[in-house]
Amino acid sequence: MKTLYMIDGPDGAGKGTILSATAAELSSAGKAVHKHFHATPYDPQDLADDVRRAYWYAYERAHLYRRVLDFPGVHLLDRSHWTSYAVTGARWAAELARAEELTLKELGIEPVLILLTAPNDVLDARLRARPRVGDALRALDEDPRRDAMRERYRSLADTHVRSVEVSTDAPVAESVAHVLAYLQRDRETLA
Repeated sequence: MKTLYMIDGPDGAGKGTILSATAAELSSAGKAVHKHFHATPYDPQDLADDVRRAYWYAYERAHLYRRVLDFPGVHLLDRSHWTSYAVTGARWAAELARAEELTLKELGIEPVLILLTAPNDVLDARLRARPRVGDALRALDEDPRRDAMRERYRSLADTHVRSVEVSTDAPVAESVAHVLAYLQRDRETLA
């Protein structure tokens, strides 16, 4: 069984930062590491409705799973299939997520969720520091869906897969150390 480590959490939790830093640490220790970042559809219309978004994520995941099966080493994924379905608000999210779980099982890939969390005020501050999302965040400040989405992220740890929660309300190096310690315990081959 191959393992796919899915690094997930709400916007501002540090998914890309933690993934890249973890991969760099593993690489410097001589481990083969494959970083898989969530891709944005080439056609923005693919995000326009639930059906097109679900098809896009299914297509993206099929390519990812092929790479996991074809290449040895540690596979780190920015975002999980639960995010792709459940957090985006698709009406049939639970069914899509369950279908993904069955597909992974049939392929011989075990998903392991590394859920990054931080208090809402920390997430807000990080998002405000990003110039490209500052205006969008201001529009979301009064949108109750933002907090609901963050709660859905926090509930991802209560899934059918192995998972660990890592607080990123600390310096990046400390959060990365927690992720590496988990990987070390989880994968004897990293020792």
